[in-house]
Amino acid sequence: MADFPERPTPETITPREVFDEWLAAMSPRLAGLEDFSLPADFPFDYSRESLVYLERILLSEYPDKEAVYAAESKDFLDRCVRYIGESLIRNFGGEWRYSTDSDSAISGYPYVVNDDGTDVGVVPLHLITSLLTRRTGGELAHVFDGTKEYYDAYQAKAGTDPVQGPAKESTAEAPDLSDAARAFLERWQRQMPEQLEQWRAGFVPEDIVLDFSKDSLAALEQVVLDRFRDEDEVTHESNADFVEGAVRYLGETLVRAGFAHWHYQDWGDDAPAENVYHRIPYVLSNVPPPDEPFDCVPLWSIQVAVEQRTGETFTEDYDGMREDLETSST
Repeated sequence: MADFPERPTPETITPREVFDEWLAAMSPRLAGLEDFSLPADFPFDYSRESLVYLERILLSEYPDKEAVYAAESKDFLDRCVRYIGESLIRNFGGEWRYSTDSDSAISGYPYVVNDDGTDVGVVPLHLITSLLTRRTGGELAHVFDGTKEYYDAYQAKAGTDPVQGPAKESTAEAPDLSDAARAFLERWQRQMPEQLEQWRAGFVPEDIVLDFSKDSLAALEQVVLDRFRDEDEVTHESNADFVEGAVRYLGETLVRAGFAHWHYQDWGDDAPAENVYHRIPYVLSNVPPPDEPFDCVPLWSIQVAVEQRTGETFTEDYDGMREDLETSST
């Protein structure tokens, strides 16, 4: 079970009995993670904050997702898979599950289904490989916040005590946009053509072709790299107009390709400071439910591009969105 092959086949899918043994070893394996594998100041409390810390550790441990599968020992990986899954269960109810159905995308991997009304299986290993690919530092927090949003809405509609869990026969609709978020999003999209035209005229060299293609994203990234030397410059107020235009163009390219749609969240002025998606425009992939949509926060992509300077961050966002649609349930 702890070998975690990259793509299990019908011949390599671990039998159900092995998963049962894996599940029975949960407590000692987690104890070993706490005692021997994590820094002394790690908050081993299954909280959102601990997931943020764990993501930093994983990013320092593995340079990319290929390193996960290539590692000679997957002991640490196995313990991290357990911790992520248990964090979701202890905060939002639910249980570990396992499938040997070779036609399922989650077959051969332990996964978690929370009491959030979606019946969506979350595979901790996939979360780890995703965070290593995207390297934003906020992926596990995003999953935690999204699950909490659905969980709270489900509990409210089911009319049950969150500690006791929801009534299983109830279902809940996806949380809707707040009035403030909807108003912003409508304004953001209505102003898109004019804002992009002004941004292009004011900031983009005339020889750069911006036709909302994948190749244009590579060209835009080079413009970004030529302009910024580090992440601090990206967020400096003097660059706000350029950055907003680049955010619009990157997101709108994914939207016009048919991969995604714009999204926005606004919890008001009293929103927790650690809520990293508060008042930041981003796009979500157009995958059908119950699949979990892939998100791209253009501002973060710009910051990652400037930090890593590979010239491939924006095109990787494009490919990630397209892959998410191609591999989603229909």
